[in-house]
Amino acid sequence: MRVKLLGLSLLVGIGFFAVASYAQQQRRTPAPTTEGKFWTLDEQNQHAKDLMATKMTNWPFFQEDKFNTEMRNLTGKQPVLVHGKRVDYMIIRDGGGTFTAGGELLDGKAGNGEGDMSGTGIKGGVSKVLKPGDVVYVPPGVPHYFSEIPDHVTEILVRWDVK
Repeated sequence: MRVKLLGLSLLVGIGFFAVASYAQQQRRTPAPTTEGKFWTLDEQNQHAKDLMATKMTNWPFFQEDKFNTEMRNLTGKQPVLVHGKRVDYMIIRDGGGTFTAGGELLDGKAGNGEGDMSGTGIKGGVSKVLKPGDVVYVPPGVPHYFSEIPDHVTEILVRWDVK
């Protein structure tokens, strides 16, 4: 009986941790409306270190319904995405990898947003090895993803609706 109770307690604890982690990654931080906001390089570097240490994917500068800006730390295999009405603008801060965009989405499935899709790959896209300081712009409707990340990519992502 004690073993079952201990096991149940452990499962509840793991579930609570998973929900808390997900909620933290999904938190919304509204953009300021009455004043400017500044993030020093030291503050950005600390957020990047925190992302890597906690294995979280993103830290939001701010998130709104039609636009968001966040720092992301990506590792491993990434999904192939198409945004129906959003632009992606990325500035690579640290690490690097091969980014592929354009061409035809393979095995496309509907995503969460209007016109959004995900797939298993891209046929006929253009690939570029990205490193710190490189900038990427992806318009709506264009399949894209990091097709290879040897270690990690830390980027500033700005995403906004254009349609």
